[in-house]
Amino acid sequence: MKTFLLLALLSLAATCQQKTGLTTFENAEGKIKVFVCTRGCYQYLLEHNGSLYFPNELPDELKEDGKAVIFTGELQSDSTMVKKPAPNDVPVDDFKVRNIKISSIEEG
Repeated sequence: MKTFLLLALLSLAATCQQKTGLTTFENAEGKIKVFVCTRGCYQYLLEHNGSLYFPNELPDELKEDGKAVIFTGELQSDSTMVKKPAPNDVPVDDFKVRNIKISSIEEG
């Protein structure tokens, strides 16, 4: 019985370890999506294959809705809350997206 429990725990630990591996993208195609959080406040997300990511940095020349980009980066384990304006123009939580650490990004 102890052997079975030990094997089960080792199997579970190995499975958990595999899930913590971070996804990397190399020369991937994406598109910039702009989300308004309130008047004068914008959030720029990176769309890739139907998924949205929050880039750690984005050059000003790429901050345009629908701009095609080529990027290299690593998907992070944490996420950022995307905001939207409430009727009184105060930003409120809308949805979460995973963060991505960009190592290079350019117009595509």
